[in-house]
Amino acid sequence: MSNCLTTMESRLTKLEHRNRLLTFVCLGLPCVAFFMGAETAESVWQGKKVTAEQFVLTNADGDVRAVLGTRPSDGGAEFVMLDQDGKKRLFLTATGGQNNTPGIVLLSKNERKAWLAGLNRDSGIGSVDFYQDGQFKGGVGGSVYHKE
Repeated sequence: MSNCLTTMESRLTKLEHRNRLLTFVCLGLPCVAFFMGAETAESVWQGKKVTAEQFVLTNADGDVRAVLGTRPSDGGAEFVMLDQDGKKRLFLTATGGQNNTPGIVLLSKNERKAWLAGLNRDSGIGSVDFYQDGQFKGGVGGSVYHKE
């Protein structure tokens, strides 16, 4: 009988030890996961470059307000800003259009050209053109002639 009690006592000691180990693991793992998550949340990305085809800026409602990207037609870079109605109001291009020169275009509420500033393709001299309802009305600068 004492041999049986010794065996039971040994088994009970092993079970208690295993129970303490499992309790420690079950309580310790969530703590480790919490601290690892907190450390990850506090880390700041220190990269030097972000590569993308397009960046889209939206307001709190998810409406697109600006787009920075490249044009599929010619690969030129452009920045487009939209008003609260989603209409294009400003273009800033590094190169583009028929002349392949940088420029800024302001559009009216009906998305027609209102003002354009850019470089003359041939001379490289800057010019500013004024429009009303999309029709050229005048300009100043390096334009020798105006061609629509």
